[in-house]
Parts: sequence; structure tokens; C-alpha cells
Amino acid sequence: MNIIFAVIFILSLTAGGAFGYYNNYNWIGYTIALAVSGFIGSSIIAIIFSYLYLFQRDSVEQNPLPPDKTINLQQDIKKIEK
Repeated sequence: MNIIFAVIFILSLTAGGAFGYYNNYNWIGYTIALAVSGFIGSSIIAIIFSYLYLFQRDSVEQNPLPPDKTINLQQDIKKIEK
């Protein structure tokens, strides 16, 4: 996962550097192009991470309690309530 994020970030910085180079920017414009591309790359990573975090499925299924344990717990609750 970290490798994928690093590749996305490096590719975005490379794209920003290429953009600044091919448009013949001076050092200020080149720095701004790199900063903007870094921001865009980190935003892409944040969107991917948020998507993976919010829409992941639980790999462990929750099994219901066996009936005898459920009955014992209900009896314990009744004892506590009295």
C-alpha cells in the first residue's frame, strides 16, 4: 500500500516537473508547479485512502452466540435487575 502511494506521489511530482520544464518556467514558476503537483498527488492519495477506509468490508463475520450462552446471559441480566 505504501509503495502504491509513493508511486502516485512521485508520478505527480514528475508530471509537475515536466509541466514546468516544457513551459519554460523560471525557478519560481517551476517551484510553484512542483508544489501544486505535490498537492494534487497527496489529494489523490487521500481520496484513495478515504475510499478504501470507508468502503472496506469486514473480513471477519460476526457469529451469533450459541443459544445456551444467550439463555445464560439473559438469566444473569434478570438476576442483576432484581
